[in-house]
Amino acid sequence: MFLVPYFSLADSIIAILVGLYIIYEAIQLGRETVDALVDVANPELERKITKIGQELNITISKLKSRKIGSASFAEVEIELSSDLKLDQATAIAEKIEKQLLKEIPELKQVIVLAQSHDISRSVIRPRFGLSQIRGHGRGRQRPKQII
Repeated sequence: MFLVPYFSLADSIIAILVGLYIIYEAIQLGRETVDALVDVANPELERKITKIGQELNITISKLKSRKIGSASFAEVEIELSSDLKLDQATAIAEKIEKQLLKEIPELKQVIVLAQSHDISRSVIRPRFGLSQIRGHGRGRQRPKQII
């Protein structure tokens, strides 16, 4: 009976704590919802994919991941030797895809792209440029000006 005067104070304190907890949970839920709507990257997933790539001695040149709801998706671009034939490169890419899907359960889909060389560093240069495109370079006639 000696605690009866403190019940109203305890009730107020507990009500404030419950209100703060509700606000905290609302903020957390809001963050998760916004992240799911804007396809935010999943850094934990990217670390796992990079680790698996290192274990397989594969050079990953580009890695994009996104989380939509509870599912995660990834696009992985790997660098392979230009000596490989197309079917060999495809087999390696499929092997990596299966390995990633097996080892990372939250990963629902992965796209593995195999690149044999970087085009910007390639020694092959196109023979054409703006001068070969219609309307540029030699033989271009300017419209007559009407005064």
